[in-house]
Amino acid sequence: MNSDYYVISGIVVLALVVALVVALETGAISDIFTPIAKATTGSASPQHSQVREAVSFLNTGTFNNGGPGYTGMQRGPVYPLVLAAVFSLFGLYVGAIHIINFLFLALAIVFLWRLSKQYFKGGWEFIPPLALVLVGRATARVWVASYETLTLFLSILAIFAFLEYRSTGKTVWLVTGTAAFSLWVLEKPAAFYFIPVILVFLVLWRRPYASPKKVLTHSLIFLFVTAAFIGSWSLRNHRVIDTWQLGSGGHAVLLSSSQVDFNREELVSLGLSLSVGDFIGSRIYKHYPQNAKPKAWDPSILDDRWYQQGWYVKDIDGSIITKTELDKRMYAEAVQNIKRRPMKFLLTGIFKFMRLNAPENHRGQEITHLFVGTYLEIPTAVKAAIILFIRIIWFMFLVVVLYAMIKHIRDWSTWGILFLVIFYYNGAHALLTHALARYILVILPFYFIFFTEGVRILYGKYTEAR
Repeated sequence: MNSDYYVISGIVVLALVVALVVALETGAISDIFTPIAKATTGSASPQHSQVREAVSFLNTGTFNNGGPGYTGMQRGPVYPLVLAAVFSLFGLYVGAIHIINFLFLALAIVFLWRLSKQYFKGGWEFIPPLALVLVGRATARVWVASYETLTLFLSILAIFAFLEYRSTGKTVWLVTGTAAFSLWVLEKPAAFYFIPVILVFLVLWRRPYASPKKVLTHSLIFLFVTAAFIGSWSLRNHRVIDTWQLGSGGHAVLLSSSQVDFNREELVSLGLSLSVGDFIGSRIYKHYPQNAKPKAWDPSILDDRWYQQGWYVKDIDGSIITKTELDKRMYAEAVQNIKRRPMKFLLTGIFKFMRLNAPENHRGQEITHLFVGTYLEIPTAVKAAIILFIRIIWFMFLVVVLYAMIKHIRDWSTWGILFLVIFYYNGAHALLTHALARYILVILPFYFIFFTEGVRILYGKYTEAR
């Protein structure tokens, strides 16, 4: 057992080394001792929404500098509160953000190992946390003032706790899992509609092992905990900024729905960009934008409307409205787009699914624009071969994940919760958001668990054949 702790400790140390290498390569390390007010890194500056909210909470006890409402994007309270606590301990320095982000990453690694032990033994349980460090993009997020390492940890903790609850029936694991899940929803509101799915699944999980009275009691506990966290924040938003929404989401749904107005050339270009990249796409399709990325959404939604700073903004019709009212308008416009072309909206979800599951580089950035206008000394054929090699390797990874999922499609007692999280998360983000590739990080650990299982099954078949 002690050797296991040495191994997982080594993986955490490796994560620190990889994160430092990324910081040196990107230049992020130069800002560690920089005061927040003088930060050169955009995400760590006081203009960044979550940093601004954290500093505001320290200074005024509110998330909006004591003003009438938010001036950028309204997000959940969890990460800003965490940052505020860290700033109170270490001061208003960029390095404080990096410290807490790495702490969440380290906790995610440890709990992913604990979660993997429920599925594997004999050393296989170390593959998912190792994969998270080496290919999971998480180390790059240490240097960004964003909730991603926090939600990564919360998602793993929630699933781990729910599995412990299934095994033991103990209320403490139910409360832990529900609390972690609720905090995850606060930071990623797209997971909100997963609440009834989880509740039904937990009931079906425990029904064969517990009395109806106990199942009912535990269901009420689940609802009480989610209401305490999520309901209280929704009520706060209603009272303070006149919306029941957990965070700004109208612009994301409108971006997603704007694809219903794309013409054939724009859709084909987008599909090629997401499948083979801009460099290859521009060489095999004559209508492809030259030396530019294909349009993924209507850019005016962000540039002309959403990116305006301040609580009161000017909309395209000339009216002066609050950011909350703008968010509501965008929701309404998105609904109208979907009603006009519902089938096209569903079909364009395929593109967002592709983007969500696209490979990224070591900085956690999408590689769709790789080699466009750069490295001119490298022959075109070599560039195309490199791009295809990266994408084929990533595709093979996804195939192994899918293979393991098919193998366990009937085993819902142990693998079902992973199925649900993966299916829901992909579906919700493909339809309700603009599905940036970095959004998948929060469930990538569950991909790694299925990948490990797929490799284990294939390895077993190989050894049997020998």
